[in-house]
Amino acid sequence: MFSSRGPVYWGWLLKPDLLAPGVAIRSTVPDGGYEAWNGTSMATPHVAGGAALLRQLHPEWPPERVKAVLMNTAQDLSVSVLLQGAGRVFLPRAASPWVIVEPPSLSLGMVDEGSPLWERAMSFTVTNPTAQSVTYTLHLPTTFLPGVTASLSASQLAVEPEGAAQVTLTLRVDNSLFTPPGPPTYTVESKVLVMKGDRSLLVPVIFGVSPAGDAYEPDNTADQATLISTDGASQTHNFHVPGDEDWVRFEATVGISYTIETGNLGPGSDTVLYLYDTDGATELARNDDFGDTLASRILWQAPANGTYFIRVHHYNPSAMGPDTVYDVWVNETSPPQPDAYEPDDTPEQATSISTDGTPQTHNFHIPGDEDWLRFAATAGTWYVIETGNLGTNGDTVLHLYDMDGATELARNDDYGNSRASHILWQALADGTYFIRVHHYNPSAMGPDTVYDVWVNETSPPQPDAYEPDDTPEQATS
Repeated sequence: MFSSRGPVYWGWLLKPDLLAPGVAIRSTVPDGGYEAWNGTSMATPHVAGGAALLRQLHPEWPPERVKAVLMNTAQDLSVSVLLQGAGRVFLPRAASPWVIVEPPSLSLGMVDEGSPLWERAMSFTVTNPTAQSVTYTLHLPTTFLPGVTASLSASQLAVEPEGAAQVTLTLRVDNSLFTPPGPPTYTVESKVLVMKGDRSLLVPVIFGVSPAGDAYEPDNTADQATLISTDGASQTHNFHVPGDEDWVRFEATVGISYTIETGNLGPGSDTVLYLYDTDGATELARNDDFGDTLASRILWQAPANGTYFIRVHHYNPSAMGPDTVYDVWVNETSPPQPDAYEPDDTPEQATSISTDGTPQTHNFHIPGDEDWLRFAATAGTWYVIETGNLGTNGDTVLHLYDMDGATELARNDDYGNSRASHILWQALADGTYFIRVHHYNPSAMGPDTVYDVWVNETSPPQPDAYEPDDTPEQATS
């Protein structure tokens, strides 16, 4: 049993649902022949084939019932449900089930540790697929930790042929008595047994206990946002449950520039940072990864006095726990300075650049800044237009325009494995052509968005050894 193990953090769902043989499975391999392989890829066809056979036997069954029967009739291996789910798939039993339980597992979510008494109820349906009336017995065999109790709405069900009955499992947690063992994130496992004579069916049950939130919780909405100073003093947060968000607010003064950052990330942290207007809803800027790190940074100038809002969440909505810790801070900062070529925001303001490879150094000094350049080209000559030497937050998008400054001839975003840009182009006529450069992120700005741009005359690209091969008639053998 070496597949991924649960739970699924988002919703605290059971994983896996069931097992299938996946060791030393003989299979075809590329280029012919057979080999024995291990892994989930070897187990998956067993389940897919079983599902297909059940649909052949019962074409009227929806996919949810096929899954339920495969789980209901699985062989219990007497290990954790987070290792086996309902057990190992067992098709002979699935062909003629004596009971069907839907849903086939019960995932009750996460305990709210802020509530003195947390309660969660979940219902399931017991269907009698046989031609005789059956009385089923239901049992909770688990002995729970102190503070946890569970009950079923019925311990016996008399179900007519092809009939069904519903049962509710209710779970209660007294947080004053319940202390989960183990790591900060803990899963409580249980099961419901549905029995008929000496037969029993396992229904896996799980719920989760989250680690404690950081010192600023609850801070999951703009209304709950905690106040942060603008002197660089940091606040330490973490994502204590899947999908956790942390909201922060700060007082800004018109015309002042601010740097908003996350940093000091734990080994499991990857922040996404948003800035909102004074209404707490209108997005002004965002940043995911800053430079070559998983931290985030926004440089911004306040358009008016007021209280502005910051939202931080993890890039992975399932991530959680103490290793997702991070710091966030806000600093007043000097306004970014325009580069030496401003204003150059339109074709009419475009600066002239040579075609001998001499670079010009620019930056995006305000959000949405564009830099326009122009160069003289000769008909038939090839040119390389490039950006490079990018700052830590540089990410250029490069456009080439015709002599009218409006008709786009070429563009490039990322070139190779970098965030720089590159266009190779041949001039069809003598004239002055235009280059436009902007940042991939329209919110990005500041001195760390610096980049160089240059234009070089170059040799024409050479055809490969098989040219001409541009038509079926010219196809190489």
